[in-house]
Amino acid sequence: MVALFVAAIIVDFFYYESRDILDIIYYGTWFLSLVGVFGFAYSKIIMSKRLWQVWLPIVVLWDTGVLVNQYMYEPVEMEPWFLVLVAVITVIVILPEYLALYFYGYRSDPLWHLKSSI
Repeated sequence: MVALFVAAIIVDFFYYESRDILDIIYYGTWFLSLVGVFGFAYSKIIMSKRLWQVWLPIVVLWDTGVLVNQYMYEPVEMEPWFLVLVAVITVIVILPEYLALYFYGYRSDPLWHLKSSI
């Protein structure tokens, strides 16, 4: 995901002349989610447990909204089977991020108890 994030920023910076506020918000949400994944993967206490509990539904809704917005307002002619394939690949790529955020916010109690004992 980090490689995709960096590649997306590079492509956006070099190949698109204008960015709107939604692009900035999108990269910000992606970055914050990656911070949470990092915290989960390496058992690091980053910010607070409650933040990650609140962040997960926000980022899921945001990502869903972005995809629906692109589908509705920037339609691309695709065969139905190809659209399904793209959706499946998207889920395969992004599901581990959502799972990591879920486990970080809801199932990492021993890690968060360390914060209160420090």
